[in-house]
Amino acid sequence: MFMKTRFLTLFLLIALVLAGCGNNGDEIEETIKKQVQIQEIAKQDQVNSSLSVSGTIVPKQYSMVRSLTQGTIEYLAPVGSQVSIGQPLFSIRDDAIESNYFSALQSYEQTNIITDQRVKQAELALNSSRARLDLAESQFNNTIAQTEQSLITSEDSAIAAYNSAYNSLNQALNFLSLGGVSNYNYRYKNIPTPYSEFRSDTDLAFSVAAGKFLELDSVVTRDNLSESLNKINKALVATKQAVDNSAILLQSALAGNDFTATSIAADTLTNTAYQTAINQHTGGIINSINSITNTKINNRLAINNAQAQLDLSNIEYNNAEISYDNADNSTILEKNIAQAQFDNAAYGYNNLSLAAPFSGTILSHFANAGEQASPGQQLIEVGDLSIIEISVDIDVAFAKAIKLNDRALINEKIEGFVAAIDPVGDLTSGKITVVVQTNDEESELITGEIAEVKFNLIYEEVDSIVIPIKAATIEASGNYVFVIEKDKVARKNVVLGQVFNDKVSVVEGLNEGDRLILLNGIFVSVGDEVEIVE
Repeated sequence: MFMKTRFLTLFLLIALVLAGCGNNGDEIEETIKKQVQIQEIAKQDQVNSSLSVSGTIVPKQYSMVRSLTQGTIEYLAPVGSQVSIGQPLFSIRDDAIESNYFSALQSYEQTNIITDQRVKQAELALNSSRARLDLAESQFNNTIAQTEQSLITSEDSAIAAYNSAYNSLNQALNFLSLGGVSNYNYRYKNIPTPYSEFRSDTDLAFSVAAGKFLELDSVVTRDNLSESLNKINKALVATKQAVDNSAILLQSALAGNDFTATSIAADTLTNTAYQTAINQHTGGIINSINSITNTKINNRLAINNAQAQLDLSNIEYNNAEISYDNADNSTILEKNIAQAQFDNAAYGYNNLSLAAPFSGTILSHFANAGEQASPGQQLIEVGDLSIIEISVDIDVAFAKAIKLNDRALINEKIEGFVAAIDPVGDLTSGKITVVVQTNDEESELITGEIAEVKFNLIYEEVDSIVIPIKAATIEASGNYVFVIEKDKVARKNVVLGQVFNDKVSVVEGLNEGDRLILLNGIFVSVGDEVEIVE
């Protein structure tokens, strides 16, 4: 019994001690708060970011100079020396090349003098035949002018016939219509007649005629004259059908439906007058079409005759020209042979020395004075070190924030600027090449080495929420950030948008005024109490 009581007392004592320890631990956890930095969320109109990439340093202007001929090297511009554009970079000596050049030059000049005299004599004969050809061309041009005038006269007559026919069609169809031809409402569609089927046929004939009339050009020009004449001829034929049917319909018409015997008789007379006018215009339009056709045929015959005379004169001139060409070709051949011989000699002679293509610095030699040079051999390396370039490849998304002449920093200390941006990115890599240039002669940049280029990226008119990309947790199941709500850590799911290098826009999930926790190596969990520090 004593042992049981002692054991129970010891158990209760241990429980009290453990309970006391637990209470002290809770009090300590409540007093310790994680210190975090925050970003108060607000929309931004501009985002600034930086981007560092690497590229190879090269001179803006660079050339590997090679020998294009053989010979003994007499001179090489010293390594490290400055050369101006046009200044000799090297000189080579070869007696055979020099002798061949001066001999070819003398032969070329003598050939030119002899052949020029021969060409002048042949030219006099050619000029005489040219004068006779000019006369034939003048006569041909006169024929062209006469035929053009005859066609104009014929077309003017056709235009007048068209306009007259158009006016008569307009009057006749308006007479046969109610409210104007464009309404397609036949004047006698309800006139009493024992031949109702014929009246319906006449109504249809009127609609066809009205449709063809409304397709006509109210103003005809020479450009569309042929088409217009054919169209108005079809309209006249259709209108003739309508007025002829209307004449028959009126003969069988009965009084009634607002038609009296007197009005029917008057309409019959008017319709007869339009029948006569339409028939006359139909013949006039056909005559105009035939007149233009015949005029064109006659004009072609006249032009063909004049062309034949001109062709004969051309043959005579061509014969004279062939004689001139024969004389000239032999001259040209002799000159070409002499020219080719001289060019070959001059090519080797001119290559004995080469002028600097641009101003720069002699970077290195690949041969020495007194040595024999061979065609294609490397002699000198020259580059313009006053301006160097670095080409770097940048993602398209970042390149959008870079403009020509933007500032760039090379190796953290040398000022440069954006000199060129490729307009189209590489389809495979999705990158755009940007060329950075600097003319800092004291920069101590060495060609061929790798340099780091830093760009300041400026995205304008963003108008969105932008956060450091490190503040977002990106997982396959979704993206989220931590914010402070009532001095405690809360989690918000977010939808991320455009990446601005080390920043990213938030499309959904954050609101203006939210307090975003900048993790910066601090690990927090939902529900943690935190203290905001600067």
